[in-house]
Amino acid sequence: MSHRTATALALAVAIALCGCERPAPAPPVAVPAEVIAMSIAQKQELIAPNFQIEVPIPMGEVVRAEAQGDSAWDYELIVAAPPTAIASWYEKAFVGREWVLEERTSSAQGTYALTFTKNRAQTRVTVAPEGGSNSRVKAVLGVGTPVLQMQ
Repeated sequence: MSHRTATALALAVAIALCGCERPAPAPPVAVPAEVIAMSIAQKQELIAPNFQIEVPIPMGEVVRAEAQGDSAWDYELIVAAPPTAIASWYEKAFVGREWVLEERTSSAQGTYALTFTKNRAQTRVTVAPEGGSNSRVKAVLGVGTPVLQMQ
């Protein structure tokens, strides 16, 4: 037996004895579809014609939307992603547009509440589980009026 063959055989025996086999690949994990933001035209059509265009809203089924003059808006959506993904999306989307995350709370039931401010504007977003892997989003936005007083 050649030296090379003996070395290869010894290495194979050592691998077999120490259990250093390659593990089977993990099964693929289902990842929710990427959360997409509404366009300006979609926000103006689905939420309100005068909706503040710099405010991000995830694409979803609009359950309710209401403008309270030109300084306050509220909406409710069903979004096809779990609450953790939607809360994370809101954080990234708002902070990326220079909003300040003032408060973030979560409950044992998987509900998230986020409060953001920017200049004279304030928004409060609540994200809750809504059957399967969907989320119910309730949000209110006020410019010049604190949203927590409007709820």
